[in-house]
Amino acid sequence: MILRLPKLLVAATFAVLALAIPAAPVWAADGGVCADCDAGKPDDPGPEADQTPTPAQSQYTRRDLRNLAREVGFRKPKVAAAIAMAESSGDPRAVGVNRKPRSRDRGLFQINDRWHPEVSDRCAFDARCNAEAAYEISKGGRDWRQWSTWHNGAYKEFL
Repeated sequence: MILRLPKLLVAATFAVLALAIPAAPVWAADGGVCADCDAGKPDDPGPEADQTPTPAQSQYTRRDLRNLAREVGFRKPKVAAAIAMAESSGDPRAVGVNRKPRSRDRGLFQINDRWHPEVSDRCAFDARCNAEAAYEISKGGRDWRQWSTWHNGAYKEFL
């Protein structure tokens, strides 16, 4: 007998699995957005290991995000921090699963794995590397068109 599960339950199950089973990493060693974040082999934590948030630092505040945005070069760190807060609530491990087209938004700035395969999972879930990738994608913070929170104005709540 085949069980018919409600669509919401199936979607929730896939969302949990997406969090539990990371996609195969795409290494940026070929000159991708964050090549420095992906140094070494998959088993080698590389130089970014010290930048990975500890459990106590796994949630970033607006101030933390402004400082991070300033460090990576955003000219308007308040806007960049507001975008990140609206996208991920300051959680560098945040994942948003999209149905059509099937893809995942990852990390602080919710960088999409389909539209930005040059950003590996390893980079996407590293706060600094994610911010550096967002800096490149947004052309230094001058073009936020790829972020839904820019279009719907949700970022303004965090300015």
